[in-house]
Amino acid sequence: MKNLLQTHSLSWAESVTIALEAEGIEAVILDPQAPGYLGFAGRIRVAVVNDEDFPRAHAVLLQLEPPHTPPPPSWRWQKAGLVSLGVGILLLFAWGSVVERLGRGAIATGIIVTSIVLLVAGIALVALGPLADREAGSTRGPPPRR
Repeated sequence: MKNLLQTHSLSWAESVTIALEAEGIEAVILDPQAPGYLGFAGRIRVAVVNDEDFPRAHAVLLQLEPPHTPPPPSWRWQKAGLVSLGVGILLLFAWGSVVERLGRGAIATGIIVTSIVLLVAGIALVALGPLADREAGSTRGPPPRR
């Protein structure tokens, strides 16, 4: 008996087992209750009963997994926008602390202006991110019907 798969999803493990059985490969699910009593650390295992069937089972598993697709071009813009928003919010908190301690001086003004610029830039990057998808010509949707 060889372990083929470790997962946190019982439904994925059952799906793999059904696909293996459809190919005539005997497989069992081990530790189906593991995620329930171990939380996120619990892993369900799918094992192939006959060691000789392992290469075929591995090929079936590879066919079931979706192909890796890279993130769309918009993600680069939107990720930068989210970082900008986060830093802008942190600077707002820093501005409040500076105003309490030092008053409204040049430092406080510089922090609030920087914060506002980062917030506006972040919102713009997140909102304009999908334009990068259009420029790249990538479409996220079902393939065209023939």
